Formats: sequence, structure tokens, C-alpha cells
Amino acid sequence: QTDYQNKTINIKKGVWDLHESLFIPKGFDVIMNGGVEINLLNNSSIFSYSPLFWKGDENNLIRIHSSDNSGQGVIVVDAESLSEIDYVVFSNLSNPQSSGWSLTGAVTFYQSNVKISNSWFIGNRCEDALNIIRGTCMIDKSVFKGTFSDAFDGDFIKGQITNSNFISCGNDGIDISGSEFSIKNINFRSIGDKAISVGENSSLKFSDVEIDSANVGLASKDYSIVDGQNLLLENAENGFTVFQKKPEFGPAKISVNNLQTNNINKPYMIEKKSILIIDGNAIESNTENVSDLLYP
Repeated sequence: QTDYQNKTINIKKGVWDLHESLFIPKGFDVIMNGGVEINLLNNSSIFSYSPLFWKGDENNLIRIHSSDNSGQGVIVVDAESLSEIDYVVFSNLSNPQSSGWSLTGAVTFYQSNVKISNSWFIGNRCEDALNIIRGTCMIDKSVFKGTFSDAFDGDFIKGQITNSNFISCGNDGIDISGSEFSIKNINFRSIGDKAISVGENSSLKFSDVEIDSANVGLASKDYSIVDGQNLLLENAENGFTVFQKKPEFGPAKISVNNLQTNNINKPYMIEKKSILIIDGNAIESNTENVSDLLYP
């Protein structure tokens, strides 16, 4: 239901099958409350130039999914105000692609600020379950589970993730580039590649993080600086990797206080000029060409 006078689009409670993509122009508030289920069929997606105000509650979730495995997700572009996502489940979605262009995220916010809480990104079948590009984000009390590749990918953003879980991710849990970010009270379980990957001149601050089963616990590369405390890292092939990957950048740094580890095959892979400091003690570089070892 569209209210042109108040500039709102209200999606009514119910179960809706979307057989073709929904395009929402700039200048509206897109409102959806608990009890709405949208089934994206026939390669459809939701593409909005307006902010989303999708707010369910504990007993009345909002669900966005694709029963025929073709749904191409949700995209918000150049929204003029903050989107708010609360108690929303995004499941079994893929990334949008059409006529020679494609995005990487099942849910994408491009130059659009967003606040996400109490939400789930489950079983999404694309490069990123959630991709935020050139904006700000605040994510709290959310779950990323069973993602085909990366769970969260942030490019040139500022923001934070708190009180959240990353479970059974095919590639990275959190991957940020060119960003200023913080994470607190985060659990990672069964991560296919890096639990936390920080690159391209990013800064990351973290506290109270647990990582159980990952190829790499924490990677910092290409002028990035990671500073954190209270890290439990166990059952990983590689603990920390600190290196330069791209020629236009340089060495990286990680500093961690109060580290606990268990069952780490290779605790450190540190290139010359890159820095790893554990509980105030600098660890000597021990590996050349880390990038070649990680990305053969």
C-alpha cells in the first residue's frame, strides 16, 4: 500500500510470492512489520532507493526467502536515511545478477546506512550473505549461519558488530577492506577460511571474541591495524597471519592482549616488516610470501 502524501510504502501482513523484481524509487519509507513473509521466485529481487523500516518482534518475525532457490536478494542503494532491520530472517537467497552486471551479496546496502538487530542470515548461496559498501552499519544480536562463502563483507565502511554469532561459513566470517570497524562479544564456529580478515588500510578493534575451528583465526594485511583483547582461539590450522598481499599497500599489524589458544597447528605466519604483538611481546617474523601460501 503506497501513501503518496506521507511518502510511505506499507507491506501488509501475510505471505506474498514475488514472481518479478520489485523496484522502489527514492523518497519513500518502506515499512514492514512482523508476520510478513516474502518468497522471492523466478530470479526476483527487492531493489530499493529508499530506506527500509522492517521491524518484526520475537513472536512475529519477518521472513525473506526463496522456495525455488532462485531469489536474488535485497538491495538498497543511495538511501537518504538510516534503514532499520529488526527480527528479520534472510534465508536461501543468492546475489542479484542481470545483463552483464552482478553484486556479491544476498543482502546489499550500497551508500546506505543501516542498523540491524535480532536478525538471521541463513543458508545464503552467494559470495557474501551481507555486503555493506560505503556506508555505516551497526549490527547487534544477529546470526550468520550456513553461508556458501563470506558471511559479512564490509567495504569502505564505519561501524560495529556486537553480540553476534558466525556458524558454518564456507569462507570468511567477517571480511573488511578500507574500513574503520569494531567487534565485541562475537563467536565464530566452523569457519572455512578466515574467521576475521582485515585488509586494504583498515583498522579493527575487538574484544571478547571466541573462534573455534577455522583455517585462519585472524588475518591482517595491506597496511591494516588490528588491536584487541580477550581472544580465545582454538582448533585452527593457522592462528595469526600478518602480511602484505597487494603491491600497492604494505605490511600490517596485529596486537592482542589476553590471548588463550588451544590446538593451533601453525600459531603465526608473519612476514618481515609486519608486526604481531601478543600480551606485550613482539613475535619475530617467520614466513616469507604468506599470500602465496594462503592463496596458492
